[in-house]
Amino acid sequence: MATFEPGHLHIERHALNKDDYSYNLHIDYEVSQDPKEGTGMLFKMHGSVEGKDLNEEFFLPKDQAFDFARYATRIAHKYGMPTDAGIGSMHKEYDQMFEDVRAQLDVKPGDPVKPEHLA
Repeated sequence: MATFEPGHLHIERHALNKDDYSYNLHIDYEVSQDPKEGTGMLFKMHGSVEGKDLNEEFFLPKDQAFDFARYATRIAHKYGMPTDAGIGSMHKEYDQMFEDVRAQLDVKPGDPVKPEHLA
């Protein structure tokens, strides 16, 4: 199950059997300023994975903010989600969030990427 509204994504999955996994995650996000990176998006992730409470934040600069799902999945793995699993299966809601992040940051196709972010 997933729900999206601008600035917030909620995704939830319930284990179907003892070999499966569960999570209940909220990702809140807002435009923010970083002294080193400048304008970007601050993501606040909270909820639980496999019953373990999770509460973490991460900042992505404007030219990297589109990659939020990879960072969120890494955090979920750290809290017990199997490493062969991801939290990107809710394509419709992720697409909506992706477009909202781009709109809030006024990202346009062809905008420059900082070379140091390519490594």
